[in-house]
Amino acid sequence: MSDSGMGLEGMVKRYQNSYYNGNAEISDAKFDELWDRLKGEDPDNDIFKTVGRDASSAFSKSPHIMNMNSQEKVNNKEDFFSWYKKRKIEKYIVEHKLDGISLELQYEDGKFVRGVTRGDGSVGDDISANVKLMKNFVPEIGENFTGGIRAEIVLFKEDFKEYFEPQGYKNPRNMASGLAKQKRGEGCEHLNIIVYDAGGGNSKFYTEETKLFWLMGQGFKLVPFHAFDSPDKVIKYREEIISERDDLDYDIDGLVIKNNEINLEDAKRARPEYQIAFKFDAVEETTILEEVVWNISGNIVTPIAWLTPVVLNGTTVKKASLVNPDEIRRLGIRIGDEVVITKRGEIIPKIERVYKSNEGPVIGIPVKLIIDDKAWETEDLGVKLVVKGDDFPLIKFHRLEKWVSKMDVKGMGPSLLSSLFKDGWVTEIADFYTIDLDEYLKATNLKRAAEKAFASLYEKSKETTLSKFIGGFDIEGVGEGVIDFVVEAGIDTIDLIRMQLVSGLSEIEGIGPDRAERIFNGLINHTNEMDAVLNTGKVSIEKKKEKAVGDLGLKGLTFCFTGALETMTRDEAFEMVTSKGGSIKSSMSNNVSYLITNTPDSGSAKNKKAEEIGALILTERDFLKMMATR
Repeated sequence: MSDSGMGLEGMVKRYQNSYYNGNAEISDAKFDELWDRLKGEDPDNDIFKTVGRDASSAFSKSPHIMNMNSQEKVNNKEDFFSWYKKRKIEKYIVEHKLDGISLELQYEDGKFVRGVTRGDGSVGDDISANVKLMKNFVPEIGENFTGGIRAEIVLFKEDFKEYFEPQGYKNPRNMASGLAKQKRGEGCEHLNIIVYDAGGGNSKFYTEETKLFWLMGQGFKLVPFHAFDSPDKVIKYREEIISERDDLDYDIDGLVIKNNEINLEDAKRARPEYQIAFKFDAVEETTILEEVVWNISGNIVTPIAWLTPVVLNGTTVKKASLVNPDEIRRLGIRIGDEVVITKRGEIIPKIERVYKSNEGPVIGIPVKLIIDDKAWETEDLGVKLVVKGDDFPLIKFHRLEKWVSKMDVKGMGPSLLSSLFKDGWVTEIADFYTIDLDEYLKATNLKRAAEKAFASLYEKSKETTLSKFIGGFDIEGVGEGVIDFVVEAGIDTIDLIRMQLVSGLSEIEGIGPDRAERIFNGLINHTNEMDAVLNTGKVSIEKKKEKAVGDLGLKGLTFCFTGALETMTRDEAFEMVTSKGGSIKSSMSNNVSYLITNTPDSGSAKNKKAEEIGALILTERDFLKMMATR
């Protein structure tokens, strides 16, 4: 049945059931949107007085000791403050809202007797045999406790990536749901039990805080929690967790806020009034891949996904990079598929996975491109698609753009540069300096802009560095940061670099064999062009000079990178650092300030060394935030 045939209430019921049975059909954010719409239109609907249920029939049923209720939710500060003002709360207990499978652990006289899933909130499936196989299971506790302990079954991200993602599974929560209800318990050893509540039976708790400390003392693994005495502190903590959530071992979709004083009558309600789920803004959404357009930059051809517009983190996303042919193959993506998108570093839209395949047309990797009525062959290198042929016009234009960028020219924007290139005035870098400027200014309708731009170019070219000069020729893998390594090794003129062999260059710290070969071949291939520029006499390479201290937000700081970057190349990252006065090291040493890695908890040698010497470990996202503020 289509959504349109169900009505709003029917859609909420359907997607609620699919979620509790571990086969969610839509994202949490979309379900929340439907839930809020229904609540606005029909606030007294019975759905809001009941708990979603799982419908498994493979296990025997067992009643709960504690009601496994759901919670009201808010998504923003304003609604949270509105909730707070209606209740007199002096102390808040704030816990991670785990995105797992709800479980009640039942004990009699301190001994475990059964583990029961949420079910309908009152009765659930008895999965005791599987629970005993899970991590952090506690078979016996002290004080002859009789009652229930609420927990969440969670599959850690690292285990999911290692054991299940390679088999094609898409979602840790759904995987946890499937494993928890395996009849023979296969895979349950990968699941974790994390507890957060206790009650019923002979339990006598008066505050949430003492209850949590008691659970900790019994040997359970607890959900992280904090106590706060004001709503403002809760808001601040939420902001901190949002920035750190990607680094957690498990998925969370918000925080649970509770009154520290326990109200047993309130706890009996279908949705207690003195606790609330403070959910995060959506960090991922689902949408439809409508088409793929191939974007050309230089000789690199990048696939761009055009999407059905969707709001993500407050902005409307219409397109996302598919990166390269290998990424298309990895995703197994087709036109018309429903895909999950995120914002990497909270900025760059990225397709993470296929949510639902609609078996549409396969995305073809172009073998030819038609530019100005001429066919150009492409080469699929997996990690990139390139146009073959050194005379490809867009390679030349991209090199001109790079040169203007490196010289930090003011006023030579896309329209002026395109006009110069298309009309044949500037097709090589040397043409910038040999152009008959008077004749060009007479011929162009961009006279004032062109005059200022060329004045800026000539002024900036009088004193550039060797790193900027070579970086301006747009040699793949030979950016400004790479040449800085060479210059710092004492090879600080273009003639000295040309005299080096690959073996000599590869011995320089930070270079290595691959970069050495790129430098060696790049300078040979561009010898004539570089000499033509220098022979104009209008470009002077000076020794590298320090910028004014005020311009160097990273002056005195040293960075080391390890592992793959997601939003930029290693050379682009190097240039970001060096342009702000920082320096790069290829290995960890005592003078490294920051280690940049997307796997900060991997236990690698560089991570361990960073901890040993006291260097700060930053993720790529943290690094980008630093660059934006320095």
